[in-house]
Amino acid sequence: MGLRAALTNLIGFLAAFGLVSTALRETLPPPNGFGLGPKVEYFREHRDDFDLVVFGSSHVRHGIVPEQLDAELGKRGVAIHSFNFGVAGMSMFELDYWFQRMFDERPARLRWVVIELGSWEPRRPDHRLFETERSVLWHSWDVTRDVLASLWQRDVPDGSRMYRWHVAAQHLELMAKRYANLGQAQRLLQRRLRGDRDEELASYVSPAEVAEHRGYRFPPEDARAGFGDVVKYRRLREELTSGTPRTAPLPFSTAAVCRMARQLEQLGVVPIFLIAPTVIRGRHPMASSEQVPECLDHLLDYQQPDRFPLLFQEPMRFDFDHLNHEGAQRLTALVADDLARILRQD
Repeated sequence: MGLRAALTNLIGFLAAFGLVSTALRETLPPPNGFGLGPKVEYFREHRDDFDLVVFGSSHVRHGIVPEQLDAELGKRGVAIHSFNFGVAGMSMFELDYWFQRMFDERPARLRWVVIELGSWEPRRPDHRLFETERSVLWHSWDVTRDVLASLWQRDVPDGSRMYRWHVAAQHLELMAKRYANLGQAQRLLQRRLRGDRDEELASYVSPAEVAEHRGYRFPPEDARAGFGDVVKYRRLREELTSGTPRTAPLPFSTAAVCRMARQLEQLGVVPIFLIAPTVIRGRHPMASSEQVPECLDHLLDYQQPDRFPLLFQEPMRFDFDHLNHEGAQRLTALVADDLARILRQD
């Protein structure tokens, strides 16, 4: 066999392997991982039922109450039906993965999408999610490429030159597992034997809970017992009050956010961005008026203890970065006020 024939056979094998791998993955339900699966499946089934969707991490999941948001806006003369697509541990890269797939075409009623501005910092994958099916899934070629691009825009200390290569290797490993479909045959067999949902699917958030509260999840009642170091929390809150972001946005993150805004606008959907009232990582890089990208026509910034002191009071939280139910009700009322103004303009 000649070299040309060998290369042709290799290319044919890789192409066939890629097609089979993609087809296999498409037959499987999304992984549960902190409640991701039930939300994705519910939204896919009911995507044409919602006027407004809020995308984000656990800050959104525990922070925005759809039933209350609808009622508050109804009092202001704006009738909507909303959904909370907040998922614990969701980075901006993973959010972008699902964003592209949920909004490849416009759902029938959708008019507004609120996106939490999280971190685009390409850190090591969360140890709780690393090598889980959820973490493997979002490492598509395009998203992994974006991770690597942003990684090389980030400054690292002189003594940490290998950091980039180490983090890059971890993300490339996850991408390789995605396209090799490692472990998927067992998942597929289990699905055929036990039905459409494997037994872990309801272990964190059940489909019934997603349907009942439209994606919002009540914080655990005993969470306040683990609030932790109150002195440290107050110090971090005080640092936020200075209002100065620790770092400027990465050039990649600005371009990525503007791309998301343009994609929604092309669908006839109004993009609205939100900064949650968190404290641990300091002021969000895009919070400064000098750093807000021009493409962000609507930015709701609640990471301001001086403007929204009630959100940062300890009785409103179940840990440093998450609101309890009372805090979520306060935040939802504030969001409703701001959305009413934007929605009336639209």
